[in-house]
Amino acid sequence: MEKINFRNLHRDLGYFYIGLIIFFAISRILMNHRDSWHADKYTTETKPITIVLQQKIK
Repeated sequence: MEKINFRNLHRDLGYFYIGLIIFFAISRILMNHRDSWHADKYTTETKPITIVLQQKIK
């Protein structure tokens, strides 16, 4: 059995994290564009809002 050294561990962790990065990148693209692919399932509505800020009294 081969002894585990830091070079092999570093390579395996690198593969693991690259896989996570690619997975999260693809899932983020899918989440951002889901209304384009399934337009009948999602609706987008925008409403203007106004905020009244109070003046500071000195």
